[in-house]
Amino acid sequence: MTGNVPRSNTMDSATLVPLLHYSCISTLRPGSIFAASATDTATEVHRRFCLELAKQFPDYSDDLWGISASDSKNGYVVWGGPPETGPIDGTVVPSAAAGSLPFLPQATLRVLKNIKNRYSPKAWSRYGFVNAFNPLTKWYDTDVIAIDTGITMLMAENLRTGFVWKTFMKSPEAQRGLDRAKFASYKP
Repeated sequence: MTGNVPRSNTMDSATLVPLLHYSCISTLRPGSIFAASATDTATEVHRRFCLELAKQFPDYSDDLWGISASDSKNGYVVWGGPPETGPIDGTVVPSAAAGSLPFLPQATLRVLKNIKNRYSPKAWSRYGFVNAFNPLTKWYDTDVIAIDTGITMLMAENLRTGFVWKTFMKSPEAQRGLDRAKFASYKP
C-alpha cells in the first residue's frame, strides 16, 4: 500500500465477528479496535488491496472484490490481505465484502448487487451467496456456508437499522465486558 493507508489484517470472519457484536457506531474511545474509523479504514484498505490485485486478476474491480479464508477449487484455503496471504488466485468471497456493509455501504452494496446480477444463479442461490467463486476459471463453490450467510444477514441489518448492535450493547454482559476491558465512553 502506498500513501497514508495503514496496513491491516485480513477482513475475514475472525476479524468481523467481534465487530458484529460490539457497536462500532457506539462512542468508544478513539483509536480503539472497535472505533468506527478503524473498521471503515480496514475495509477501504482491503478494497484497495483487491483493486491492486486486478493487475494479476482482471476480475477484481470496484464492482467485484473481497478475499477471505474460504473454499476454493483446491479445498479450504486461508488467503486474503493485506499483506498478501495464501495462494490468491482471483477467487472472490462474497462475505468478505458483505461483512463490511455498515463500514463502506456504497462500495460493498455495489459488489453484492454485481455478484447477484452478473453471476447468478451460480454465485447466488436460493439460500444466498455461495462461499466463493472464481470468474476467471469459471469455478463456483456449491456450498452456502452458515457463518458467512449469518454475517451477511446480521451486518445488512446493522447497516439498515443498527438493531443487532443496539440490542447487544444493551446487554449487561456486554457492558461489563467493555468495562473490564477498560473501554471508556467517548463523546466527541
